[in-house]
Amino acid sequence: MIFLNLGFVGYSLSFIAMSPNQNQIISIVACAAAALMMIFEIVLILRGGKRESAMYKIAFNPNGKINNVPLIAVSVFAVFGLGLIVLGTLLNIYKHFEPNISSSLVILIVAVYLVSNCLIYYLYCLMFKKREFKLEDLLK
Repeated sequence: MIFLNLGFVGYSLSFIAMSPNQNQIISIVACAAAALMMIFEIVLILRGGKRESAMYKIAFNPNGKINNVPLIAVSVFAVFGLGLIVLGTLLNIYKHFEPNISSSLVILIVAVYLVSNCLIYYLYCLMFKKREFKLEDLLK
């Protein structure tokens, strides 16, 4: 998922760099910062593959139940990210001239990155949640 976001950043960065906008330096810096954060996240994932995940300590309590505070925070950020996706899409559709296209691409980059990280958290919680296992479950 992060690689797809990185590809979207590359596309947006090339589109912004080729546009004839005078104020494109802020958009380029924002795209480059997002790309660096994504690359940093990829490096951390690849380096920490053999160790116990710190995400488990964040997502779950010591008794194995889902920690509610990070779940609520991630849910708030997911809703905020979805709102930014709607805003960036509407800005791109209705205001189809150059300064707004660059701004909408930067908004979409940040929003898609935020929502994809929230989805990764939700999938992690679903996959690694401790479930009670009974012998009757094997018979079904």
